Amino acid sequence: MFLEIDRLMNTFAPAPGGAFLQTIIGSQFPGKPKFLPEKIPHTIDLDVDAKSIAFEIQAVDKDKPTILLAHGMGGCSESGYIKRIAAKLGLQGYGVLLINQRGSGSGMGLSS
Repeated sequence: MFLEIDRLMNTFAPAPGGAFLQTIIGSQFPGKPKFLPEKIPHTIDLDVDAKSIAFEIQAVDKDKPTILLAHGMGGCSESGYIKRIAAKLGLQGYGVLLINQRGSGSGMGLSS
């Protein structure tokens, strides 16, 4: 499993202009993925009066790890770039956990 992760990390190359430019450009394209596997919602208790929502896409290939996707500032699990990455990983058999930071996305209003 760790060799697979190492292989994936070693083959990544950020877009020309660097990772920051890649993140900014990706956030400006709200397009929907062609296919998004079923998402299972989970409520996470963070504190007495604080909750967050995460969504799980179960691994098709049980030998592949689950990948945690955390959105950037101002984003959420419904951001276009997060959904596109989740769809690509899910189609490759990986499990995916899309977490919403406290007060973001579907978790908005669940924390005081």
